[in-house]
Amino acid sequence: MSIYYFLSARMQNVMSGLKSNLICFNDSLLASNDYLSLFSRA
Repeated sequence: MSIYYFLSARMQNVMSGLKSNLICFNDSLLASNDYLSLFSRA
């Protein structure tokens, strides 16, 4: 449950970042890839 809560909170942060500044789009993708690789290795 905590992992799903973390992912949903992370997605909300990413989406709010996209809405506030489109330049954050690339950084958000990089961060998402880092989290995905982290969970895939676990």
